[in-house]
Amino acid sequence: MLPSSHLVLGEGPKEAAERVLKEQLGLTDQTVTGPLMFSEVSGSKNHWDLEFVYSGERDEAPSHEAWSELKFVDMTKARKEEIARSHEDILAHVHKWRLT
Repeated sequence: MLPSSHLVLGEGPKEAAERVLKEQLGLTDQTVTGPLMFSEVSGSKNHWDLEFVYSGERDEAPSHEAWSELKFVDMTKARKEEIARSHEDILAHVHKWRLT
């Protein structure tokens, strides 16, 4: 699963990215680029998502109490069922996954 969240009322995308890094990964000094923005409508009730995707680089995954296991994976070898919450669509937007 990609670290992610909904925006808190009054919060901008950059602030949300910083909050997610701190809350979900324990990172306060991570440099990120972005956002790339995508809009998607899905489902029978026209569920609409606006996605603000930030990218960053690290040599190793941090440890954090929020996760029992946190690691980087080779996306060229990952299977769709190994990606939680259908995040393969977001990965495809940033050219890290090929939708089939």
